[in-house]
Amino acid sequence: TNAINLFPRLSSTKGLLSWNIVVYDEKKEIVAKIDGKEFSKLISWDCFDSTGKSLKDGIYFIQYKAEFISGNTPKSFLKKIVFDSTNPNLKISTEPSIFSPDGDGKNDHLLIHIRSRDLTAIKKWKITIKTPFGNIFKTFQGTGVIPKRIQWDGFSNDEINNKKIVVDSLSKYIVQAEAIDIAKNKGKSNEYTIRTGILMY
Repeated sequence: TNAINLFPRLSSTKGLLSWNIVVYDEKKEIVAKIDGKEFSKLISWDCFDSTGKSLKDGIYFIQYKAEFISGNTPKSFLKKIVFDSTNPNLKISTEPSIFSPDGDGKNDHLLIHIRSRDLTAIKKWKITIKTPFGNIFKTFQGTGVIPKRIQWDGFSNDEINNKKIVVDSLSKYIVQAEAIDIAKNKGKSNEYTIRTGILMY
């Protein structure tokens, strides 16, 4: 875990006796503490707990406290921080089980369901559908929250001779999701097989 730079502010440092920075876990239990006497505009914290171990992934809260000769003991609001070194957890599935986008009103659209879990926010995501030969056939991508489901009409990204390309009959396509979060952790889902039926035109 990298060090975190903290920038405390006091309206006045006159009569300052001491200060401390307290780190709480999600249960508001103290996990780390930094003490000092002279005011410093910059405090670097190594992200270790009170026993010298690196803090695990999770949500924490930091608070700055000061003590003055006058007896005043001001303290800051709790500042939330998130430690995240874990890749986004992604799972994907589709319905219906047999996809046949031939315009007959039955199973013409495929629903791609995406489940994602991550400590921090997702920065970018992409859904890739590949042909049975491993070539990219269709992609969906975006920024921010990953949609829980995407509807696909069976057509590829590109057109040939001004005509869209549709999936082949009785074939197996592969769909997979990938994402990167704001902590730059990257994750990929399982590869899920899309089966197409007989397309009648």
